[in-house]
Amino acid sequence: MAATIVLKPIRKKQKSLKSKGTAASIKIRVFLVDDHPVVRYGLAESLERAGDMAVCGEAGNAEQALELLRDCQVDVISVDLTLGKRSGIDLIRDIRFLNPEVALVVYTMCQDISVLESALRAGARVCIQKVDTTDKLIEAIRGMMKKSSVKGDNSEESGEEF
Repeated sequence: MAATIVLKPIRKKQKSLKSKGTAASIKIRVFLVDDHPVVRYGLAESLERAGDMAVCGEAGNAEQALELLRDCQVDVISVDLTLGKRSGIDLIRDIRFLNPEVALVVYTMCQDISVLESALRAGARVCIQKVDTTDKLIEAIRGMMKKSSVKGDNSEESGEEF
């Protein structure tokens, strides 16, 4: 029998102190799902260096991601489409069902337009290819969070970023 997994909807962004200590800044909490540890490491470094993002967790496959996300409040989840036993598209569907509030971004090597469109239909808001710089992913994450705060929700928008 499969375990029931409940993800917590995100209501507020995590506050963290800047390195100088006095002024608080809001960090975008990002969770990474990719089957390659070196990709997760490099991506985490780039996102942390951006200054307004904090990587709050990472997983190497869909099952691990669902388990870890039960206890992790996130704003954005970055998902690769190739994850081993289960696809990233399946994971996106599961997360969207369990937590419709979270923003999902696909970060992948896949260049097949039909697969990328399937990811968007499953619930991803944007698809970024790994051949692009991480700056494009950072801009997409910021854009999703800005639109969410302006709209007050995570309404569908054109994710035709691939």
